[in-house]
Amino acid sequence: MNIHSLLDYLEAELGKGSSMPLTSRVLVDREKCLEILEEIRENLPEDIKEARYIVEQRNQLLYDAQQECDDMLSGAQEKLNAIINDHEITQGAYAQAEQILANAQQNAQEVQMGAKVYADDVLAQLQNFLDKELEDVVHNREGLRQE
Repeated sequence: MNIHSLLDYLEAELGKGSSMPLTSRVLVDREKCLEILEEIRENLPEDIKEARYIVEQRNQLLYDAQQECDDMLSGAQEKLNAIINDHEITQGAYAQAEQILANAQQNAQEVQMGAKVYADDVLAQLQNFLDKELEDVVHNREGLRQE
């Protein structure tokens, strides 16, 4: 029998006892009650062991659940950090690409301006040369007319 059954049995024995008139006392079978109490004493350590085992199992389950929760949180934090790092790396790469593109466009504009200036200089020199040659041609023609 377990302790609860034994306590119920003891309570029933006390309930079966004869009441003493004008008092709250009851006459019970002493030997029977002592036997029940002895059985309770014998079963009590076993029930306490079982209760301790149940408490230990509960504590172990709580510990395991906490460990699993901590592991899940750690994993989630690592994934979040990786995503943030990837995002930062991607943003950095885009910023760097935009900077490279801006530099390339600026260099292209500078090269284009330089090419225009160079072409203008070459054409100006050609114009000066041709103007001089034209003057020589005009001068030579005038010389031919005067002769």
